[in-house]
Amino acid sequence: MWRLALLLLTTPALAQPVAVATGADGSSVTLRSDAGPCVGKALSASWQSADKRTSVPGCWVMYPDGSVHISYLDGDRGIIRASSFVKAKNS
Repeated sequence: MWRLALLLLTTPALAQPVAVATGADGSSVTLRSDAGPCVGKALSASWQSADKRTSVPGCWVMYPDGSVHISYLDGDRGIIRASSFVKAKNS
């Protein structure tokens, strides 16, 4: 049991959400500060349905023109203006 406690104490906490954009339909996109499954300069993101029943992970990158490009792991992708995001409540 002490090994599990030691593992928990030495394992870094999961990255917290940094920004959220909510769509007119109530769905949301959350940007995180960790890489997750992403490569290169991309960081993890997730889309969540308005009813909170469906969530799709993805990866995001911000471009110099102020757009956030997101590629979802289901093959979909999107572009959202950075100004549409607000700081996440727990970041």
